[in-house]
Amino acid sequence: VIRIRMPYEFVPTGARIYVNGGCTTGTFEVSATVNATPMFATNLTIDAMERTSKTATVPAVLAIDNIPDDGEIIVEIEDTGDATAYGLKMIIYGYRVIN
Repeated sequence: VIRIRMPYEFVPTGARIYVNGGCTTGTFEVSATVNATPMFATNLTIDAMERTSKTATVPAVLAIDNIPDDGEIIVEIEDTGDATAYGLKMIIYGYRVIN
C-alpha cells in the first residue's frame, strides 16, 4: 500500500503504471482510491511480458473528475500475476486547479 497526499486541487485526465521488470504470466493490477472513493472504474493493468499499462489489453478508466487539496490517494496492488514484477511506479496526468 502506498499513501500519497495531493498538495493542491487537481483534475486527473489519465494515469499510467510501469514496472522495472514485468511478470512472465498473468496480469499485474493496481487500484487506487481518493479519500476512499475508487479512482478507476477499471483498474490499471500490465499484461504478461509487458512493463507498462499503456499497452494493456484492458485500458484503465477514470471514475473521478477531481482530487481535492490534501486529498489522500491510496494505491494498492490487487494482482501480482506470477509475482515476478518489481519496481512499480505510477503517474497521474492532469492539471492543477488555480483558485
